[in-house]
Amino acid sequence: MSARSARRSTAGDCAEIADTSPRRASDVRKGCDGTELTEVKREEKNTSVKSAEDLMVSALYMAGRSGRTWRQCVGIFKSKCEKQGTSHRVPRVVTVGGHRYEMIRYGSDDANRRVSVLYPFVNGQHGGDYLIEETAPAEAPY
Repeated sequence: MSARSARRSTAGDCAEIADTSPRRASDVRKGCDGTELTEVKREEKNTSVKSAEDLMVSALYMAGRSGRTWRQCVGIFKSKCEKQGTSHRVPRVVTVGGHRYEMIRYGSDDANRRVSVLYPFVNGQHGGDYLIEETAPAEAPY
C-alpha cells in the first residue's frame, strides 16, 4: 500500500480529503464507495517494438542536436533498446529522408567525433562522409 493510499484508507478520510483541493476531490469521488478506498493500479501502455534502424535514427538525432559523440550515440541507442526490451546491434546502414547513411564501424577513428559533424542531416543539412551515393541503374534506351 503506498503512502498516498494509506492516507485515505477509510471512508471518514474521504470527506476530509475532498475539502482540500478539486483534483484530490475528483480522485476521492472516483474511488470512494462509502466503505474503504482501494489502491488503483496503473495499466501498462501497449507500445510497439521499433526496429533497430528506427531506434538508431532517433539516437542520431538526439546525440547530434545535443553535441554528443558517436560513442555516446551508441550508448543512447543501447539504452533505447533496453527500454523496449530488445537487444539490437547497431545497424550497418540507416535510411533518412530517402538517403542511405553507413554507420561507423566499431574501433573506427571517427568514434570520438561529434555526430553532427559525421551525419549533417541531424542539423537539416545534406551530405557527410558516410552518405552512400547510389547511382540510378542505366535504363535501356528504348
